Amino acid sequence: METGEIGDKQISASSSFDLESVGPQNARIRTEKASGAWCPKSQIKYNSYEFLQISLNSTHIIQSIETQGRYANGTGSEYVNQYYIDYFRSGEQWIRYKNRTNHSLLSGNTDITTAVLQTLDPPIISSKIRIVPHSKERRTVCLRVELHGCKNFENHD
Repeated sequence: METGEIGDKQISASSSFDLESVGPQNARIRTEKASGAWCPKSQIKYNSYEFLQISLNSTHIIQSIETQGRYANGTGSEYVNQYYIDYFRSGEQWIRYKNRTNHSLLSGNTDITTAVLQTLDPPIISSKIRIVPHSKERRTVCLRVELHGCKNFENHD
């Protein structure tokens, strides 16, 4: 995502607080486009389903995900401290990711600037990924993200 290989039209979201300044196209890690991240329209809480979606146009093997909060030239204060990943394969419904220890809730950020790398074990084989922020308390969140992996040349679609 950081390199622009994944185009703006491949990045969507359930909602955005302001499409131009904090829309999904601004969710690229280590970039400061517009207001510096994707931020959903509403605060999230434990039962929210706001998400950032990345469509990869073909099946990929995603081995890790990197997240970062909204810096916005020092004015941002929002980040995602926990999240789920949902993924999609053709002919199936959205699937909630679980790691080898059967946990689906992943640790995110504790500040706005540090990029946090989360290794996915097992990796995800999918053409679409959703990052679903989670919080036990109602809070405002913003997110920048990078997916690490490669194209899958075996047929899983």
